[in-house]
Amino acid sequence: MMLVLSTGMYHSLSGVAARIWELLETPATAGELSARIADEYGVSLDRCRADTDAFLADLMRAGLVEHA
Repeated sequence: MMLVLSTGMYHSLSGVAARIWELLETPATAGELSARIADEYGVSLDRCRADTDAFLADLMRAGLVEHA
């Protein structure tokens, strides 16, 4: 569970979303994140990239990550 102080909103991450959050501790491109998740979870890279991009966009809108 995370609290964004600027908005007062709580966010909960589980499963793959929590794993992506862990991987964000080390700088990586969306493509690198997608490749790692696709490999770890045995899913297609195309599907994983689309889902990862959507998740990262949600995190950016929530103010939880920034595009570098």
